[in-house]
Amino acid sequence: MDIPRLRYSDHARRRMRQYALSEDEIEAIVWCPASRIVTHRGVEHYGYADDGREFKVVTNQTETKVITITREYPRRPRYGRKTTMQQPIQVTVDEVYPVGYVEYKSFEQECDYTLRLLREPDGRVQVYGSTDGRRDDGCGVHVDFNANDEIVGLEILSVDEADLLAIAKDFAAQNDLAFPADIRAVAVPAA
Repeated sequence: MDIPRLRYSDHARRRMRQYALSEDEIEAIVWCPASRIVTHRGVEHYGYADDGREFKVVTNQTETKVITITREYPRRPRYGRKTTMQQPIQVTVDEVYPVGYVEYKSFEQECDYTLRLLREPDGRVQVYGSTDGRRDDGCGVHVDFNANDEIVGLEILSVDEADLLAIAKDFAAQNDLAFPADIRAVAVPAA
């Protein structure tokens, strides 16, 4: 049986361009991952590109469509609170899969690495690197950083899930980032 080619969301294609990844590299991570986590939102495949960088490729449940790609990073950033609220420069939602991105700095020019956002049992939102624990917990919200540990943007795997939007909104509020009240109302299609 031949393995069918993967399909890609517009958001995933944007990340492939930014990280200079080929379809072959993505398919190798999906079909032969170093590790894999199945959640109700999709399947997270962890693996390595040809040059040794670690990535997470998130597919739908049937593993036929790539929703997003993140560059895994082992450490938490050293970022400080801002004194003024930072407004998003662009908000996008993929037309096929409901992945949303709230961009605070130019993604193509500045995104260097991605970390996971998870809600703690006490209600706090915590940033996790790939070696910080909770690696086996599925994640629905990512935060991108540049080389100076400044926040580039927030990625929400499903803008239709209230719990994911709440995590993104809480993190934004904790870090003086403006977050849209209705992400779909202000979004433009992902390109």
